[in-house]
Amino acid sequence: MSTCYRCIPPLPFADFLAGLSASGLSISDHPDATDKDVCVTDGSDFIWASTGDGSDTGFTRYGGNFGEGIIDEICEHFDVDILSEHDDGYFEDEENGDV
Repeated sequence: MSTCYRCIPPLPFADFLAGLSASGLSISDHPDATDKDVCVTDGSDFIWASTGDGSDTGFTRYGGNFGEGIIDEICEHFDVDILSEHDDGYFEDEENGDV
């Protein structure tokens, strides 16, 4: 089972990558990582950060992994709110045709 997340306001992927090391989080050396999909870790748990076209950053947490601490750190460090696909408003822009 997985959960998808997005940032409000949108967080450009390049800005996310550039600011990640100052947050205390790091990119894991995962064999499935690409230039548009990276595995972010706090040393014990992980989430995937990705972008489709290089602009906005989205996140995915898989399985029983405790990614909430990483999400909280990203919110604090980058001064964004992060909505999960289960939150009201997650699909709002798509429903309004703004995406």
